[in-house]
Amino acid sequence: MPHPIVIIGDGYAAAVLLVHLARRHIDMNTVTVIGAAPLGHGAAYGTSHPHFRLNVRDDLMVIDQDQPDDFVNWAKQCHDADAIADNGAGHFYQRGDFARYLTAVLDQHDIKRQITKIPAKAIDITKENNDLWNISLDNDMIISARHVILATGNPPPSVARMIAEDIRPDIAAKHIISAPWKGDAIDHIPPLAHVGCIGGGLTALDACLALYKNGHKGRISLMTPRGILPPPQSAWQDMDIPGFPEHVTASGFLRHMRRYLPDSDWTELAWQSACEALRVQIADGWQRLFEHDRIRLMRRLGWLWSLIRYRASPQSITAVNHMRSTGQLHIVADRVRQIASGKTDHPLLLHLATYDDIPCDIAVIAAGIGHDPLMARLIKTQIAGTLANGIRVNDDFQLIAPDGHPQYRLWVIGPPTQSALGDVIGATTIAKQAAGLADQLAAI
Repeated sequence: MPHPIVIIGDGYAAAVLLVHLARRHIDMNTVTVIGAAPLGHGAAYGTSHPHFRLNVRDDLMVIDQDQPDDFVNWAKQCHDADAIADNGAGHFYQRGDFARYLTAVLDQHDIKRQITKIPAKAIDITKENNDLWNISLDNDMIISARHVILATGNPPPSVARMIAEDIRPDIAAKHIISAPWKGDAIDHIPPLAHVGCIGGGLTALDACLALYKNGHKGRISLMTPRGILPPPQSAWQDMDIPGFPEHVTASGFLRHMRRYLPDSDWTELAWQSACEALRVQIADGWQRLFEHDRIRLMRRLGWLWSLIRYRASPQSITAVNHMRSTGQLHIVADRVRQIASGKTDHPLLLHLATYDDIPCDIAVIAAGIGHDPLMARLIKTQIAGTLANGIRVNDDFQLIAPDGHPQYRLWVIGPPTQSALGDVIGATTIAKQAAGLADQLAAI
């Protein structure tokens, strides 16, 4: 028998979709979720480490627009002094707290007991006929489904290519932290070790905050290509800004952004307030661009938008600034080509693209987002069309085939829709997508 509804993925996007389906009185016994991890955790929230914090204040973590204060009210039970400390930007709780909140919401609807959970990974999707999809799993199972939703989230970075063949497995296991977002390995770093942190985004800052809170005394070298860290969050306020023009090019897109961004420093409240107002419109403006304009913008300014978009919690920026002021933390504006065996007293050697190699004791790989093999497979088999190095998705979240037609009963929500729909990384934006798709499924 075919499964009525199959959700591929078990992270935040999948969990929030399940919540919206339950609130629309969909029979949860008809829903199957494919994924081996705890439901709702994913890479973003799958840590219980006390120093890995949300980079968004509590009142913006909204999973249902009809209950905007739900997480704010739930989080009061956490009694987290660091979260509610006066930092001038708001309350920033632990990532693990938000995972526990999601679990509580799922339990309110008894979702985990009702759904079918298959602990596997989807590796391929093919059409059986006009009504059914076949989903191949990495445990050699093949299941059929009437409705399929891809909620695969952000894939972890591929770290194997960075590690030289001359590094023994036991050395790699002891000295290379390839999944720092889990948090547990950070606590086992020797206090005097020289730590080489590869990457300068939120995960890298989480690792730095954890080292700081743990009282780490050793040197920290943070390698990021442009030597720039994300700006801190501020107590920004909503403001009204006119929308994008109906017909817009890449240059017009930038002109619109520049027109309403103030000349002040990007760390200032006024600058972020304007930026957040523009973010509300970006999806609409992005979808009005031709594909070649999207590609131009991503190549030229994609890195800068990621810095602006992924602002850091006040706690992590405070820790980094303190360690920089004491000379403990050094930011190296360079790219790490490879992690090799050390030739000195340090077990590892970081080969840089421009500057001299850096010997270190521990390497923390926080190098951003990897590639989704399932999405790559769908592109290769002509199930998914491509757009600006991503997949094509329409306003109804349907996956678009290379011929431009929507795939019947095959949807995508979350980060994989970014190339097509614009800025869709934040928890609230993904929740809005989930709500819209839940409306469609309830109507069906």
